[in-house]
Amino acid sequence: MRSKYIDHTTVEKLRSEIGAFRWLPMRISEETGLRIGDVLALEFGQIRRRAGRPEIRATAAKTGKTGNFPISEALFQRLRKLPGSKNKHAFVFPSYGKSGHLTRQAAWARMKRAAEDLGISPDGISPHSLRKCFAVALMHERGIEAVQAALQHQNDAVTRVYAYADTIMRFDSDAPVRWRDVELIVDYIISRIHEKEKK
Repeated sequence: MRSKYIDHTTVEKLRSEIGAFRWLPMRISEETGLRIGDVLALEFGQIRRRAGRPEIRATAAKTGKTGNFPISEALFQRLRKLPGSKNKHAFVFPSYGKSGHLTRQAAWARMKRAAEDLGISPDGISPHSLRKCFAVALMHERGIEAVQAALQHQNDAVTRVYAYADTIMRFDSDAPVRWRDVELIVDYIISRIHEKEKK
């Protein structure tokens, strides 16, 4: 399933439906742009302060790249109050009843069920949608280079798909194409070709 960008109002509805505690993995993705699989694999020792600022130190399973991802003080304090937080090797999101951590499928199921309960089509709604929300917000605040660095993308065409996800969602197939949209459309097509070549 291909994830789609979801607007702030929809995110707030999903957050309210799921509940603050069960939304925590998605909140981290929303604040950092981390992939949900990397969020769920976090151990408490990765949540830290550096130069007085709270952050998460994580290595992306997909790329092997390590980075420092700033988080809000409120999120830092919330995570530090979770059970097991004194054990730096304990998973932040353990799988209850099993060893290991919560799965991507479990996080996705939370969002899917919440969308259905709210009467929202769950098509394309997933924890990965929040990575796109992060990218769009950062694009408006600091520009495309900041998004590429934060998402650790090598290919700027892929970054554009994330950074302009809100614009891509608004494309009307019956509307005339504006010249300013042409570059975005071409970048999107190129990134899809690259994705297919990798498979």
